[in-house]
Amino acid sequence: MVLLGTRLLSAQSCDAPNICGTWLGQEKTTKVEIYRTDNLWEGKAVWSSEYGDVSGQNIMVLRNLAYDADDHEWKGKIYDPFHDKVFNVVVSLQKNGRLKVVGKAGIVSKTMIWTRIPAPKES
Repeated sequence: MVLLGTRLLSAQSCDAPNICGTWLGQEKTTKVEIYRTDNLWEGKAVWSSEYGDVSGQNIMVLRNLAYDADDHEWKGKIYDPFHDKVFNVVVSLQKNGRLKVVGKAGIVSKTMIWTRIPAPKES
């Protein structure tokens, strides 16, 4: 696939919005911690309503997210651990502070809205 006119930003020159932190999935059954690794973003499951704390299991939900400055969104892969499948994903930070996560499989897509969980205040 060739992307014309697209700037994928490197770690040294990044003006991408901050999506790092912990996010609650739309159905409120999963929490995902998004963090930056070099010039990409990753997200791993840290909590599940079914299993509790899963942070030690290293379940990578979002992989290889690269920021596209022209489209103001991240593009990469999303893993569905319940079906053991990987899909293309487009992630964008909405004006209301929520994260729009669109998983795509061919012409079919599923849109989810994630809510940021505030970081605990330091005392």
